[in-house]
This record gives sequence, C-alpha cells and structure tokens, in this order.
Amino acid sequence: MNIVDPVLFHCKQNPAAPAICTPGTSLNIISYGRLAQFIFNIGRRALAEGIVRGQIVAILVKDDIFHAALILALTRLGIVTVSCREPRLPREIRVDAVLTDGAYSFINMGRVIRVDLSWTTGEGIPNDGEPSWGAIRRAQRRSGAERFKLSGHRLDRCR
Repeated sequence: MNIVDPVLFHCKQNPAAPAICTPGTSLNIISYGRLAQFIFNIGRRALAEGIVRGQIVAILVKDDIFHAALILALTRLGIVTVSCREPRLPREIRVDAVLTDGAYSFINMGRVIRVDLSWTTGEGIPNDGEPSWGAIRRAQRRSGAERFKLSGHRLDRCR
C-alpha cells in the first residue's frame, strides 16, 4: 500500500465530492473523480517519458492543483518527488529528471521534461476488471518464482 491508495479509495467512493480547491489556478476546483483521472493519466505519460520507479524527479509547475496531481501520480508509481519553486536545488539533492511547465534553465538537475495540462487527459481510470500494476506485483511476490502475464482483464500464469 502506498500513500496514494487511500486517496484513490476516496475517489472511488465519492467521485463527485470536491477534492482540491485553491484560488489562483487554472483549475480552481476539482472533484475526486477528476483527480483520479489526473493521477492515472499523468502516470501513463510519466511512464511513456521513461520515468521509472525509484527515480527522483523535481517538480516545478505554476498551477498548485496540477502540482499536487503530479506528486500523487508519481508517488503512486514509486517515484520520489521533490517540489521546488525555483530552478535550483541544493547540490546534495540529485534528481534524475525535472518536470516543468516553464522555460527555466536548470543546472545539474537531470533531464528536463516539459509538462502541461494535456498530461491530465487520456484514457482515465482503468476499468474495475483491469488489475493495477500494484496487484500484478503483489501477485508475483506472493507466488514466489511464478510469473504472471496480463491477458485482457485476467492474470494468467506463465508456463
């Protein structure tokens, strides 16, 4: 279980309820249902960009709601996030990538990936019958040496 799981549980239980509300952002207020869509869509985009579990990613974006959604999506994938408000960090903090919506110049901060609100759009929340990658990994750990493959909406043992 990770810190994002209770948030996603609440998203499923109360999708219409307000999740994050903050003035001065382009999003202003989002529901739990929309937040869940943001989390899954951002996660897919991050994986497509080659960001993987265990990496450290700095986040520098202007919109507070988008910033929170980035943190939740990356944390769900096992990616360590570092929030920053300016394009520099102490030398002791090594980052593998920087997600930013601005034209900043970064020194010694890894690969720079431009993000915008289009990262929040896409396929949305997986179907209930579709196992999450967390469920697949848990099944692999419980089974010991057995491996599983995803076949449609089922997990099948590899032979």
